[in-house]
Amino acid sequence: MGKAIELNPLLPDPYLYRGISLTGLLRFEDALKDFNKTIELKPDLAEAFFYRGLAFRSLAPDKARQDFLKTLELKPQFPDAFLNLGLLAADQEEWDQAIDYYTKALALNSGLFEAYCFRGLAYIKKHLLDEALRDMDKAVELQPENFEAYFYRAIAHENLKQPEAALADYNQALSLNPTLDVAYFGRGVLKNQRGELDSAIADFSKAIELFPGFADAYFFRAIALGKKADYDSAFKDFSKVIELNPLFAEAYFERAAISKLKGDAARADADLQKALELKPGLAKRNLH
Repeated sequence: MGKAIELNPLLPDPYLYRGISLTGLLRFEDALKDFNKTIELKPDLAEAFFYRGLAFRSLAPDKARQDFLKTLELKPQFPDAFLNLGLLAADQEEWDQAIDYYTKALALNSGLFEAYCFRGLAYIKKHLLDEALRDMDKAVELQPENFEAYFYRAIAHENLKQPEAALADYNQALSLNPTLDVAYFGRGVLKNQRGELDSAIADFSKAIELFPGFADAYFFRAIALGKKADYDSAFKDFSKVIELNPLFAEAYFERAAISKLKGDAARADADLQKALELKPGLAKRNLH
């Protein structure tokens, strides 16, 4: 692209395509310069505003939203602009608006896999679980070899209290992508609920191996270890959770319970006070 720009610096397309490449390389600031130049040369090019919106997504969400709306002003039949507006709304937990944008994207492109996945997740947030499962089923139908479809559907099944179906989907997601840490975690939670403690601990450990900063995986592994009366290992894992997230109230509360079982009353009292300071509602629970 650089050579094309050098030969004719007044053509907008080389700037656009170089900006797209730079966005893919996560060089957002450099990409924005190219998109700005594209828009300067061709201010009615919807694609330039769309791709600039993508570059703005992580830098300035409000500017990204403005660019996606401008894209639709110039080109109303642009499903990916609606999709990204939905993602921005979801980032703000504006679930009704997100669902509306995803639905508009699907009205323009009924095969838009991501829109079904993300609308399904938004439906879960709204506790519209049957709608969520329908969207996840459609995502699996569209891309049966895509691990994300099974992972998201597993979440829907979990919320619908369908653990066997959720477990099957986690297994399928992991068969397609054995490095999916969140799927090991989700499967571990289900196994923990079923009392399959050793298998759950193995899944949490794999999630931690893949993502050493996975605080929730340490937390649930500690819960499972506590159920096995391995109090020293559970205490160590709860301590790691607190190291990773000092505001994790439940970790202090559960470590207090472990300390009580270990006979360390002073540590138990200190952790209990910290837990209640962070989350007073925990006062309703009893240390086990």
